[in-house]
Amino acid sequence: MSSTADPGWWKRPRTIVLPVLPPELWIEIFEFATYVPGAVQSQSYNPFETIVPLPQLEELRSLKIAYRTKRSLVLVCKRWRELATPILYRIVLADHTKGVERLHRTLVSDFQSSSVVGSLRACVRRLVCVTLSSGVPFDLLAEIIRSIPTLVIFNLWPAKYRGINLVIPENIRLSLATQGESLRVLDWAPGYVDAAALHEWRQMVSSLPGLRILRYWHGMALPPGTSFTPVRLPNLIYSSWDSIGLSRGRNSGRLTAEDDLRALQSLEFRDHLPPVPPHIGHNITLLSVPVSPCGIRGQIPELLAMLPNLVHLVLRADDWPIIPQALPLPRIQKLGLGRFTGQACKNRDYTVLFDNLFSIDAPQLRVVRFVGWDEWSALSHRGPRVLARFRELAPSRPFRVEDREGRLLTDLWGLN
Repeated sequence: MSSTADPGWWKRPRTIVLPVLPPELWIEIFEFATYVPGAVQSQSYNPFETIVPLPQLEELRSLKIAYRTKRSLVLVCKRWRELATPILYRIVLADHTKGVERLHRTLVSDFQSSSVVGSLRACVRRLVCVTLSSGVPFDLLAEIIRSIPTLVIFNLWPAKYRGINLVIPENIRLSLATQGESLRVLDWAPGYVDAAALHEWRQMVSSLPGLRILRYWHGMALPPGTSFTPVRLPNLIYSSWDSIGLSRGRNSGRLTAEDDLRALQSLEFRDHLPPVPPHIGHNITLLSVPVSPCGIRGQIPELLAMLPNLVHLVLRADDWPIIPQALPLPRIQKLGLGRFTGQACKNRDYTVLFDNLFSIDAPQLRVVRFVGWDEWSALSHRGPRVLARFRELAPSRPFRVEDREGRLLTDLWGLN
């Protein structure tokens, strides 16, 4: 009598055989699957390049997604774990207190003498610490920093910018100072609270001669007459620039006119118009600055006078449109426009933006690039009238209009 049971119920499940590929090809596949634009960029911070970092919140979200993918890859099989582990630990996240504690166990506490842990530390190129309050175990974070032999990028970001003012302890500054041979990017968002804290911060920075990119947030105003020992940063090409204490008659920013900043070419203003010493302003060719639509006509002439060789300009504001009608921008060859948030605007705001953009008075302008958040891909679906207006205006001017990756908006929207 023949059986009616499924003849395959008792058989072992089929073994999935991965394709036989050379290790180099597997690594390329893993890199592609976990790619975050600009995540390990340490040579420059130019929004007009092909690969530029994402806005902070978007980048943090992308790094977390990429981390989950990397973690899945190392769990597939032994061979994949060997190939993907260096990629997994290239960028490490210390997210709030629990994240710092977990990372400390991985890189410092567990098996401190193990050669495996040593190889993991050697993989790390970037450390991102996100904190909500001063309750973060900074002693553990300091040990993590010291344990990494070649740290290239360090980010210390508050989870919320508004209402946060962290006092970073000395052990963090001393730990970062030990990375002087390798550190190229320092993104230090919390502000200082007094002259003593700023003095210690400058001492730390002076121990990082290879630093190329320095981004920071301002703190409280300093007393009149505050002075510091000059800092030497011969390789710094991009830096934030503030004017704390300007209302008291002195520029008491984190960097001063006495510092050796011979390679500095790009500035990022946190205030609207902080003063820049002439010997520094003469070398600046790229500037990122927040603007207000009502005051921009008066700000632009001051900027161009203070920075006589400025040719690349990035303007940021809360909402569109950033620029008014017929804004004069002599000398500017590349113009970046961006908003601080990624929330979509009304279609009318985009229409006014394009009307004003194509009325701009900039005879040398070659490129206009929308930087920061990507709000242009979806516009083709929800704003057909905006696209029609853009198509009507675009042929009237010779400059390119690009998204943040350098793609023509006409190509992105299929308007050719």
